[in-house]
Amino acid sequence: MALPKDINELKLRLQLVNEQIAQHPLNSDLMKASNDVVESRGAKNVSAVEDELAVNELLPLEEIGRTTVTGLRSFARLHRLRRKLERRIARRQAR
Repeated sequence: MALPKDINELKLRLQLVNEQIAQHPLNSDLMKASNDVVESRGAKNVSAVEDELAVNELLPLEEIGRTTVTGLRSFARLHRLRRKLERRIARRQAR
């Protein structure tokens, strides 16, 4: 899909992309909290990580992995599009 040339349309598109990023499953509070537990515990003791996730009612490791694998491509695409829109807006404003 081609990007619009009008700066107002670019800004609107950027706003929509930012909303999509905010609503993305990889950006959910539950996913962030689950990933924080995994990162803080490290990969040394998987059972301790699983126990802490369960006690805190967070996503299990399997679901974290599945969500990451299925959502990473779209999450990265949205972030690339956001950077592209931001660069294009900056160039238009510099004129």
